[in-house]
Amino acid sequence: MVFGKFLSLGVLLLSAGCSSAQDLPVVGLWEKIPVSDGIGKLVARTSYVFTNVKLTRPVTFSGLRDIGATTIDVLCCVEVKNLTPLRVSEVVEKYKIDPEFGNKLKSIKGLSFMYEAVPVTKAKRNESFQTVMDTDADPADVSPYSAAVISADLGKANSLKLPFRSGAKNISLVVKYPKNKNLVVYEVKIDNKSTVFSESAEPH
Repeated sequence: MVFGKFLSLGVLLLSAGCSSAQDLPVVGLWEKIPVSDGIGKLVARTSYVFTNVKLTRPVTFSGLRDIGATTIDVLCCVEVKNLTPLRVSEVVEKYKIDPEFGNKLKSIKGLSFMYEAVPVTKAKRNESFQTVMDTDADPADVSPYSAAVISADLGKANSLKLPFRSGAKNISLVVKYPKNKNLVVYEVKIDNKSTVFSESAEPH
């Protein structure tokens, strides 16, 4: 599997409907990862959301993609409908034909829960999200997509400036690539509360 097309500083923010005990948006990571047979042939396409809290009801996720400076594209949308958390070890075993797939999932640190995610219907997607999903039509494309997420109702916005407000909450994020490490570190800050998590990243 090729991870070199991982979007640098890609960020995605979740939308609508689920909050923690402190009434803060849920923070996490969206992973859209194809599974290959080791020689570039597509076996399956997968989509997961990792979260910092256990979900108690279905959530719709809209997203943001960093395009430089302080401007972020909005991506709409993926959903978590099945509220039964997945086990990373079981998913890795299911797709053991692709060791890189397993290594990617196992590299995610700082988030405790994993769920299956599904894209919304085409009628509900915006242009940026549809561009991401269009790669699924090409069986030769085994590029992953990875992005930070947070539950926030972003409406129909096509882009936002950072930091931004969602309801009464101030939201900001920082994405870092530590020097000499194959690592991406995300920090999402909601008001004065920060959530930090990380995953592996291929050279780009």
